[in-house]
Amino acid sequence: MTTLLTQISWSNHLAIMSKAKTAEERHFYITLCIKESYSARELDRQINSGYYERYMLSKEKLLPEPIKRFERKSVPRFVCYRIFGFA
Repeated sequence: MTTLLTQISWSNHLAIMSKAKTAEERHFYITLCIKESYSARELDRQINSGYYERYMLSKEKLLPEPIKRFERKSVPRFVCYRIFGFA
């Protein structure tokens, strides 16, 4: 099995390592390069446009309101016990 780093070009390595600020951001761009097969020019455009920051900010907004409320609370499990009497 190959590692993530061997699946992208050296130009993409340089762009990610020199421009990404955190380890999470680096991992995000490495994964994005592999998934989308970005060229060095496209990756550079994505990094300069702040794609990681926009994605992280919009992650919360992508879910509809009922699902957001559902995730924040622990949902009690409802168990219905029914006794059927047959004569």
